[in-house]
Amino acid sequence: MKRITGQGVEHALATALPSLLGAGVFAVAFVHVHDVARWAGQPEWASWLIATTGELMAIAAIVEIRARRRDGGSLFWPVLVLVASVIFSGACNLTAAYGLKSDPGHWTPVMALWPVIAFALVAGLKATRSTPAPVSLPVVEDSPVVAPVTAPVVEPITVGTTVESAPVSAPEPLPVEPTPEPTPAPKTRTQSTTRKRTTPPKLTKRAQLLALLAAVPSSDRRNEGQIVADLAAQLDLAPGTARRYVAESKRPAPVAVLAGDTSADELVDESVAVAA
Repeated sequence: MKRITGQGVEHALATALPSLLGAGVFAVAFVHVHDVARWAGQPEWASWLIATTGELMAIAAIVEIRARRRDGGSLFWPVLVLVASVIFSGACNLTAAYGLKSDPGHWTPVMALWPVIAFALVAGLKATRSTPAPVSLPVVEDSPVVAPVTAPVVEPITVGTTVESAPVSAPEPLPVEPTPEPTPAPKTRTQSTTRKRTTPPKLTKRAQLLALLAAVPSSDRRNEGQIVADLAAQLDLAPGTARRYVAESKRPAPVAVLAGDTSADELVDESVAVAA
């Protein structure tokens, strides 16, 4: 026999007391809603059905709240249905407490529309419920079936018996394809380009003499004749030729004779005087 503990009794009372209280509230509210619906002009059978809507809505909302908490869904719509059922039952209870003698007034359209409103709210519980994602189970692959390996049967060989072996034929030689001879590459003539050396033109002895004479410093104490003679000896040039080259270099360029100017004879005399 199972032993009764204090914790078990506490759990049983926590489950039974709300159920008993809910049953009592359901009975009282059921009667009040029925009376208000009948007072508002609803037929007898419709009044009994309307009386069950408030309590059934509350029970459906509580069950949905527990389910959505477990699945992690939104609680907005179940709480809305629960609050609507409590407000409807409470309003019917207050109206019945004050008496149902006067004109029902606004209760007539409320009782006419309430079954439709109750159905829409409860249907919304189903419509707003989120479907939990399916749990994917791991796929277990079948292990391959290994066929048993049978050992080859070896026939025993008795002494004195000869084993005939099949004749082994020599392999036929493979045909050898002749290798094509390489074609010689065409010979290209290489033209060697020789660069001609260009030697700078040599200066004449006259130009060398005049260049050396121009390079003599002015501080040299020798006269022009001695300098020309020394330079002529360096250039292997006759002294008279050297003096003639120097004289020709000092001779002015010929000037064109203009009409009415100095005569040609005078110009010749002047050039001779300069040469002397």
